[in-house]
Amino acid sequence: MIRRADGRVIGDVAFDGPPDAAGAVSVGCAISEDARMQGYATEALGALLGWAREQPGLTCVLADTTCSDLAGQRLLERVGMHRIGQDGELLYYML
Repeated sequence: MIRRADGRVIGDVAFDGPPDAAGAVSVGCAISEDARMQGYATEALGALLGWAREQPGLTCVLADTTCSDLAGQRLLERVGMHRIGQDGELLYYML
């Protein structure tokens, strides 16, 4: 859960479930429109990925976004994820 300093919930960042048998886990992030472009998603997703890097047995973190979501693409790249593929409208990223 992402909160502003005043305690208001403005978004969420989380793993989509436990790692699979190969040690890969997917992550998702959403933030309210009025809180975008203020660094909240970058800070929250960056912190979650930092924690993930320290977990034994976790081999990679995966994410996806759409071709039309330029802000989502920039967010994933800003936190160090690399685009690894595309399937139609979906772009796939990995850390």
